[in-house]
Amino acid sequence: SREKLEASQVACAAKSAMVEATRQKISAQKIQLGYLNLRAPFDGMVAAILLRQGDLATPGKPLLTLHSRDQKLTFRYVPVSPPISPGQTVYLEKQKIGKILKRYADAENGLFVSEVALDQPLDLPDGSYLSIDVVVFEENGCGVPVNAVLHQKEGERVMVYENNRFNPVPVKILGQNGEQVLIDPCPSSPVAVGPEAKLSLLTTYGQVHTIRGEARE
Repeated sequence: SREKLEASQVACAAKSAMVEATRQKISAQKIQLGYLNLRAPFDGMVAAILLRQGDLATPGKPLLTLHSRDQKLTFRYVPVSPPISPGQTVYLEKQKIGKILKRYADAENGLFVSEVALDQPLDLPDGSYLSIDVVVFEENGCGVPVNAVLHQKEGERVMVYENNRFNPVPVKILGQNGEQVLIDPCPSSPVAVGPEAKLSLLTTYGQVHTIRGEARE
């Protein structure tokens, strides 16, 4: 009859709801069981066990420390110009050890952090502190003192001493720091060094004879 059909449908819906509730309970129990298993985020070796059987484990409290089998070298530094960027060569005690892999998005104690991709593992224990050198600029040219370059509207010049005269030679500045300028092409003869006001007058002197000076205390 119609009444029996409706009653059966109601009973079926109730049983289906009970089945779904049981499934949710099983899923919740599986999650709870998962908390009893420790899964390492990567392959490695246990370095230190911080909690033993019977100790109270609370959320956020580490149970152990794990060292990766793959060495990772990170370093902190004050921002420089040119900036440290991926692909730059890294040296340790004048020996190339790798290249910059990436720069982290987050700073650490106000300092930038970058990671080095090592050519091969270093024979050092984990947690070691190193002093490394990063090549942030690399070009082929010749270094001259900063005060050897004369800046003019037409471009940069160095005053080259040839045939008893100082002649302005155009150069391109490839890079510089506080004391040296890297230029191209390389001068084939000695260059004058001094204030730009004096360098600009050297061509007006005609022939110039240089003498070797003596150091005085």
